[in-house]
Amino acid sequence: MNLPTEIEEFVNNLVPTDVGVDNVGDFVIHYEGFTEECNDGHDEESIDEVYAEVYQDFDNRQEQKALIRGVAYDELGCGNNPVLYSVYKNINESKLDFKLIDKELSEARLFRTTRSFNIYNGRDIADLLYLTSLTTFMMAKDDKQEGFARSYAKQSTQYGKYNFFRSHATDLYLLAYQVNDPSNRNIQLRNSLESRMFLKGCKFNDRQHWQFFSKVGRGTESSNESAIFFMRLEKQLKISNAKYKQFRRFITDWKNLKYRSKQLVVAQIIQEFRRIGRGSEMINPLSTMTKYKSYRLSDKYRDKPSTTRRVAGAAAGALAGRYVGKKIAQKTGANVDKYKRRGTGIGAIAGYWASGRQRQK
Repeated sequence: MNLPTEIEEFVNNLVPTDVGVDNVGDFVIHYEGFTEECNDGHDEESIDEVYAEVYQDFDNRQEQKALIRGVAYDELGCGNNPVLYSVYKNINESKLDFKLIDKELSEARLFRTTRSFNIYNGRDIADLLYLTSLTTFMMAKDDKQEGFARSYAKQSTQYGKYNFFRSHATDLYLLAYQVNDPSNRNIQLRNSLESRMFLKGCKFNDRQHWQFFSKVGRGTESSNESAIFFMRLEKQLKISNAKYKQFRRFITDWKNLKYRSKQLVVAQIIQEFRRIGRGSEMINPLSTMTKYKSYRLSDKYRDKPSTTRRVAGAAAGALAGRYVGKKIAQKTGANVDKYKRRGTGIGAIAGYWASGRQRQK
């Protein structure tokens, strides 16, 4: 079978750093490039085995045999940097199981609600990518939000390593795309030149990010891997906000946190999204998490004690103070009425404030 023109044009533009899957016309193309690092440690025989595994992995992920298998950019072999690709019949996108993803998500919500990101500068984009990445991983570790988070990660990584502008992709994909290619002509940020220079200095590892969230989508990431990944991402995106670093420490140890710590993290993260990313796709699922019984805000976030409770406490304190004042006066020979009045006042004040204290758990 000869390559259709649109597929030929697509594969001719692939380079060794490309990895992913794309829909092109009536076809789906899986591809993976081999850089110098990929060839390290292999000879001609062992690299052939790797190529065979890659082609088989394409078939397994697409769940069908390839119509065409090919090599772009360079020839096979350890001394070269080929890009392997396989072409398949286009899948029926309506069969993709993203039941927990908002059905209205036909365009990245944050992108749509922020005038195509042009209210943000480079620092904002880096912060939002970090927060969105952390939140997706956090929800993947939550029993009730795991389904949403893994579907979201799968949808975010299905197009490959953030190399192409896709307005219909997720917030996570588009934020990563902007950090990965600050000079693209599809998005115009606030303070354009300064923002572009900042993002270029971030040294974002798109391949590492894509691989990690592909694993999150499949549910194959490990705890040790996640801690190292987010520490690296923090450095890559130049995150200096102490609060974000605290989020990272809590979230990478999510399964071991007590509910009080979880509720505070969820509450504070949703506040951050409402501050800098009000249109984010993360807000709805985070809001759902705040409604969990164990995640309800307590202590300093709890409503103040009612007026009735305060009055009752003051009355009880007044009675106790009046009694104590009378006893002191009788023992010391002082004016009973005077001490009773003082005791009543002091007791009322003490009872009022004591009624407002939260019981410590």
